[in-house]
Amino acid sequence: MSFETVLVVAGQRVVEETSSTLLRFSYRVLTAGNAREALEVLEAKAPVELVLSEALLSEGMSGTSLVNHIRLSYPATTVLLMTPVDHQPIDPAIPLLITPFEPWTLIARVEHVLADLQRSSESLVKTVDTSRVRMEELALAAAAAAESVRQSRRQRTERFCSRLRTSIVRPTVVVAEDDASLRYSVCRYLGLCGFRVLEASDGQEVLNISRACAGQIDVLVTDFSMPGLNGLELARTMAMDCPRTSIIFMTGGDRELPGRTIRKPFELDDLLGEIVAVLVNG
Repeated sequence: MSFETVLVVAGQRVVEETSSTLLRFSYRVLTAGNAREALEVLEAKAPVELVLSEALLSEGMSGTSLVNHIRLSYPATTVLLMTPVDHQPIDPAIPLLITPFEPWTLIARVEHVLADLQRSSESLVKTVDTSRVRMEELALAAAAAAESVRQSRRQRTERFCSRLRTSIVRPTVVVAEDDASLRYSVCRYLGLCGFRVLEASDGQEVLNISRACAGQIDVLVTDFSMPGLNGLELARTMAMDCPRTSIIFMTGGDRELPGRTIRKPFELDDLLGEIVAVLVNG
């Protein structure tokens, strides 16, 4: 027994004959006299599994145009076009029911088209489920890989800082940041980790420190947006004056910068990891 809904789009005589046959086989039937009425039914969110339309419709849009519209706008609804043998549409993908037909031919064709729809739906569901499982597996693998990288960086940072605290020669880090509270937090944290830390509130102050510093500046951590020289201009000048100084940019924007960049707001541990990475890897 079938309970699918069929929308019959045809002239009155064909609607009456076709509907009578479909109802005898327990299909739900909706009717429309032309393409405009058919679209109104579909736009009303009526649950329609099959649109059974004449190819030659009155009042505007043809059955072929209606079928093409339905296939684009209502992909969950399948279609079947009733057409005389000498008026078949050019599109071979449109399922046809050649008129005139016997009741048993109508039912057999409707059942065949709906069975194809069911198989397509099941295949689509299976494909979606398979894709979802694979995406979940990829997400888990990516999360595991990211966690492995974090653990590796954390262990490397801990080993580096452990050796640093007992070392006579400590790497020098200059922190350039016009936000006084952030600059204080970063400098205090890096100092506790064992670095020699110098601070500056703008680019010019960094250059003054660089020219007055007796030793090598190993890392410059600079904000991109600062009064006077911005971080990029400062980096270019430092590259000429101190080519061995590694540079890490801090920025709150999404701009792409030519070098290592850490996005604000950030965890101090993440900044420490970036500093250790440039010191270890160059």
